[in-house]
Amino acid sequence: MRQDFTEIDDAHSLVTIPPGRYPCEVADTRVSVGRDGNPRWGLHWKVLGGPLAGKTAAWDNLHWSDRGLPRVKHVLGSMGFAVDGVVELEPHDLLGRKAIVQVELEAYEDPVSGRRIERLAVPYRGYLPWEDGAAGSGGFLDAERNGSDEPMPF
Repeated sequence: MRQDFTEIDDAHSLVTIPPGRYPCEVADTRVSVGRDGNPRWGLHWKVLGGPLAGKTAAWDNLHWSDRGLPRVKHVLGSMGFAVDGVVELEPHDLLGRKAIVQVELEAYEDPVSGRRIERLAVPYRGYLPWEDGAAGSGGFLDAERNGSDEPMPF
């Protein structure tokens, strides 16, 4: 076997869908502690409908720190929680919650392996309430209107 690897990229891609906005639901939550010692909840967002249904849109984190609380409030509000007063939640309370989630391509170099890693990330204000765009979307929003003629690689 002879193979020329000069044109083969060594990047590791965790990207499963094109960047865009998708109606999603929380499929899993994971609890950890951030570098600052505060709780961090990881949210696994899955696409709800259309040809990409069931695919991972992104993993995103809620940081329960003074600095992170404005974003936590925005995300929880987008998921339909009343955030105008005291809220008591456990991570499992987020399972099945829906929102419109914007995902963008993010790339970085792994400090251990030196490999380029590609993944989808949710920007700071990358959430809209479910009601603001899910109805009649057929499963995905921006991605089907992005004008690209490129075939999806999956």
